[in-house]
Amino acid sequence: MGGDGGVIASNRRYMRGAGTANCTADNASHDKKETEKQVRHELMTLCYLTKLPLQFSTQQIVADPYGRLYHKEQAVEALLRRKTQGVDELGTHIRGLKDLKVARFHLQNGNKPICPVTNVELNGSQKAYLLPNTSNENVNVISERAIQEMGAEALCSEYGEDVLDKGRMIQLAPPFSNMEEIQETIAANHEQKKKATKKNRKKNKKRKHSNQSDAPSRPARQGFHSSQTIRQRVDSSVKTSEVLSSMFTTGAKKSADDLFARS
Repeated sequence: MGGDGGVIASNRRYMRGAGTANCTADNASHDKKETEKQVRHELMTLCYLTKLPLQFSTQQIVADPYGRLYHKEQAVEALLRRKTQGVDELGTHIRGLKDLKVARFHLQNGNKPICPVTNVELNGSQKAYLLPNTSNENVNVISERAIQEMGAEALCSEYGEDVLDKGRMIQLAPPFSNMEEIQETIAANHEQKKKATKKNRKKNKKRKHSNQSDAPSRPARQGFHSSQTIRQRVDSSVKTSEVLSSMFTTGAKKSADDLFARS
């Protein structure tokens, strides 16, 4: 059979052992993705403290700075045990109740949380964000896809102009690969708040001892801001946040007027 133009053995894709290494690597990568997917699903559907299914329709749900969800009642009890018994079940990133933000979900069929804009189920397979600074009293959890589709201006129009304040948005059930970045962001925000508080105290002290006799300026009308002011605040928030910058790419989003025309 030699020299008759037959297939050379080394070129056969079905040779014994061919592709074994790549196949093993692919399987490992697949298993890792499946494991992370399962973890994110559990983070979005189970109370992080008790590991019991979250009762979205009957109990108040709160989120910590790491995007983990809890039944508020169990979280408060854990804080009390920390204070009275010295047992820390939550972690040092939760200093008190102020670090737990109420998560208000749009529910379908009683207890299934979905995004109010895209109607996609929020079960960990889609990125979701809690907007703690929103003026919307009904819902403050939406998907990343919704944020991208709405655009910055429409998002502020629907949920309040302060919703995009840097460091306030909380990604729910983030992957472990993002945890280090999240921890660094939280630490930076805490440091920034300390500096701002110290600066404000100095200003107030200086103002208190000031002998200026100028009449106070007319207070601004609460709840009213021009569209130019809102646009400036939105642009500033997007530019100073890597997360928001990645969501709102130039020219890739629909017009806010088209998306949210109210009848």
